[in-house]
Amino acid sequence: MVGLDIAKDKILKTEHLNLYDSLIVADAKTHPFKNFSFDLLVALEVLHELPHNNVFSLEELVRPGGAILLSLPRLPGGCTVENLHERGYNVYRYLLRGFILIDLKRYNIFLASGSIFFKMLRLVLTTLGPILRALGLFRKGYLVAFKSINREH
Repeated sequence: MVGLDIAKDKILKTEHLNLYDSLIVADAKTHPFKNFSFDLLVALEVLHELPHNNVFSLEELVRPGGAILLSLPRLPGGCTVENLHERGYNVYRYLLRGFILIDLKRYNIFLASGSIFFKMLRLVLTTLGPILRALGLFRKGYLVAFKSINREH
């Protein structure tokens, strides 16, 4: 497992956790990795500052049969949810720290809990869904995007 951050102080803070096989200080735009280096690439709240072309180029780091998972507070510059869908990503808006996921293609609602509270939230979101979409409320907030890499080489 490899950790990468542009800030050396963050890498130094992470070292004591012993989570990673290696930690690298580098910019995600000019990373030192070769194509097909990873089975899974996870980017948590870091790529939103990059142009979308840089984000999409990271897909080449993932081996065929692998996956890429992005968590973004907002979309990268020049990118839309539709762009992500066209590239094969499943895209979800997450609410309440991920306890509620809304599929932005079909607007299905997934809950992390089967409690009555969350069932009521699903009912409200499902009922008000068309109004919330029309008002653009599902266009704001954190995103989770996931893609399986199935290329032929």
